Amino acid sequence: MQIARIRELRAQLSRLALARFSLCANVMAYALGRGVNASWRRARQRGAVSVEYVVLLGTCGLVISLAIVSLGPAIAAAYQQNRQIVIAPVP
Repeated sequence: MQIARIRELRAQLSRLALARFSLCANVMAYALGRGVNASWRRARQRGAVSVEYVVLLGTCGLVISLAIVSLGPAIAAAYQQNRQIVIAPVP
C-alpha cells in the first residue's frame, strides 16, 4: 500500500516538475523573443508592415491623382498651344 502511494506521489511530483519546467521554458522563450509567442508576434509585425504599405501606397496614389486632376487642364492647354506652333505653316 505504501509503495503504491510513493509511486503516486512520485508521479505527481514528476508532473508538477514538468509543468513548472514548461512554464519556465515559455517565460524564457517569451523573454528571448522566440518560442510559442514568437510566431504570433512575427505574424502581427508582418500585418503591421502590410498596413503601413497599404497606407503609404494609398496616400501616394491619392496625391498623384489629385495632381493629375488639378494640372490636367493646364497641361492640355499647353499641349494644344505647342501643337499649333509646331504645325503652323509659316514659322
